Amino acid sequence: FESAHDAILWIEPGTATILRSNQRASDLTARPQCELVGQPLADLATPDAASKLIDLLRTAAGSGEEFEIETEIVSALEAPRTCAV
Repeated sequence: FESAHDAILWIEPGTATILRSNQRASDLTARPQCELVGQPLADLATPDAASKLIDLLRTAAGSGEEFEIETEIVSALEAPRTCAV
């Protein structure tokens, strides 16, 4: 988890709250891990992408299936980046 090359966020499906993050997620968002944990995932997405992302997470949680979508993640220091979620 911590040594993964990819950014990883563990999300609580019912609330879409970030439960755990690795260092790469902190690097991608330019936010420390302690700031990411407890934050709603929607706070990392652009406003246009946030509601779609939350709806897809709830659908995935209810179905037990895996989904992969692209969304824009907002960094604290840079313009939004498109990422697979």
